[in-house]
Amino acid sequence: LTVSEGRTSLTPIAPGSGSAAADLTVEKTFTVAPDAGDNFTVTANSQLYKQTVSLKKKTTFSSFAGTGTVFKGSVSASGIDITFTGNGLIQTESTVTAKDIAVNPGTNTWTSSGAITAHNITVQRTWTSTGNVTATTGKIAVTGDWSSNSGNIRAGTNIEAAKWTSTGGTISSGNNITVTGAWNSGSSGISGKNITSSGSSWISSGNVTASGNLTAAQFNQTGGTLTFNGTGTP
Repeated sequence: LTVSEGRTSLTPIAPGSGSAAADLTVEKTFTVAPDAGDNFTVTANSQLYKQTVSLKKKTTFSSFAGTGTVFKGSVSASGIDITFTGNGLIQTESTVTAKDIAVNPGTNTWTSSGAITAHNITVQRTWTSTGNVTATTGKIAVTGDWSSNSGNIRAGTNIEAAKWTSTGGTISSGNNITVTGAWNSGSSGISGKNITSSGSSWISSGNVTASGNLTAAQFNQTGGTLTFNGTGTP
């Protein structure tokens, strides 16, 4: 399925409903062509993409019921923004590559099992990621509960999280790491400039290195080394 020629939206309509959005299932590849309209939007009760998705224009996926929005194959949108809206769940089972990725607030969660790569990644709902997550030149900002218990997390600038469970892999930022809720980083190796944990607790058994300052409201380190100001290990 390819959308092109200035089209700005795709909304399947349930038979006999007048204007109510139906479910959308794409059996083969799905492409938003370069000559599609700007800010292309797909709106459906639920969306299932069984093969690869290729986006050449900024695209918003909106689902509000059923199984949500599910991608079985990779999503390729190099240099293109992707936005997710609506209350349906989001499930990406392979790699997602984009310019900026924005997941707007919604009642259901995002589950990603492949690598996520973009300049900036902004998630405003609960997120479970099991692959590598990389913001190449920008930041990762997650305001919902975030579980990243496998895979490496890396941001070109800042990592900002609320409640975060990140018990495996590595966490690194080119600038600051700020966690405002409870943080269980397990054995993850962590490195950044200034590292701040202002939540109720931070539990760590891995190596933590801050080239600048380390600030924690309550820090329970059960293993590993702690280095801050780039000078030593207390």
